[in-house]
Amino acid sequence: MKTNKLTRIVPNKWQRGGTPAGYRRSVAFILHSNVVVGGVAFCFMVGNYALLETAPSLPLLILATCGTMLVYLMDRVWMASPEDGINRPERLAYVEGHRGLLLTETLLVAGGGIAASFHLRPATLLVGAGLGLLGLLYTVPVFPGGRRVKSVPILKPLVIGLAWAVGGVWLPVIEAGGTLDGWVLLLTGYRLLFIFPNLLMADIPDRQGDRVFGVENIARAHMLEPMLQAARFGLLLAGGGMLAWVGLAGGPWLVGVDVVGLVLMFLLLRNPLNRPSWFYGLVIDAVVAWPLVTALVARFTG
Repeated sequence: MKTNKLTRIVPNKWQRGGTPAGYRRSVAFILHSNVVVGGVAFCFMVGNYALLETAPSLPLLILATCGTMLVYLMDRVWMASPEDGINRPERLAYVEGHRGLLLTETLLVAGGGIAASFHLRPATLLVGAGLGLLGLLYTVPVFPGGRRVKSVPILKPLVIGLAWAVGGVWLPVIEAGGTLDGWVLLLTGYRLLFIFPNLLMADIPDRQGDRVFGVENIARAHMLEPMLQAARFGLLLAGGGMLAWVGLAGGPWLVGVDVVGLVLMFLLLRNPLNRPSWFYGLVIDAVVAWPLVTALVARFTG
């Protein structure tokens, strides 16, 4: 095969050694530093503000972002589970090689959360602290025989899902001095059904290590298809219920924008097995961030 003379004399950056090192480091940081989950928490909550038709609180958004990152840093970095050696070897290798960077990140997000807390109502802090504690406890052995909450199939998605749904919906209402009325409870249930498929798909690549260490992963082969069917039904129920609320009770029209996120999640559920690692690490989380689109539409149309 004939090659271009210029290519032989001055090889491009891909020919000199594959993917540039700086690019690889950036991708590794994005995948393993938990900045993505913090950004998703921000997008998730700011979208709820739009549906609640309440002005966002910057301190609460900062606390939600930093608090979420801190919980996931504790779970994935500083309290890593034994099964992570099989399920997430790349993450463990990154942690071992970047402990100083991750410690700095942990201290920064903890400091950011503490600084934001001085500008929030005591009731908001109380509920937020309870949710943060719940998020940490699910990794700790609390059942007889040293079993963790995360090893009980239905408890793991329920605990995480409730922490996201309640934190993302109730905290803005509490901070604004509002009441937990029917619309707030409906929105909470809607968000729980929206995020459940994400939690289910996130367990799929962990089946092998969970089986070795006796963790009852809900995505294990004998439970996977029924759970996928339940997740699909939940999305249809959530979307249909919210659109019915808009039509019958005069809910905010922005619900129509937000329901597009459920459609995207439904599409991801069509064939979630054997996807590349970036699908489970980025794509399913990016859909949970869809409420940001709802917030942007509200901002530019309101």
